[in-house]
Amino acid sequence: YNADRLIFREVIMKFKALVLDIDGTLNNSKKEVSPKTKKAITAAINNGVTVVLASGRPTCGVMPVAKEIGLDKLGGYILSFNGGKITNCKTGEIIYEKV
Repeated sequence: YNADRLIFREVIMKFKALVLDIDGTLNNSKKEVSPKTKKAITAAINNGVTVVLASGRPTCGVMPVAKEIGLDKLGGYILSFNGGKITNCKTGEIIYEKV
């Protein structure tokens, strides 16, 4: 377990951002985010990685997943409408919006 943890830390520290699609990537076949995935995302954030959920969905369709993985508390972003809007999950601030 500790070896896995060290390897994960070494790998994740090489990245500044982790951008994840939801359906078929973040969610499993049951449309759930596994506990192991949630733990890995939390570890990434705690190690300085910015997590972004990217989707064609509207922001309100992504927010429940963002909250499920803790982006509303730990920080992170939602890239919604296929890149048409970027929202800070923790503050709700709209960073970018193309009308």
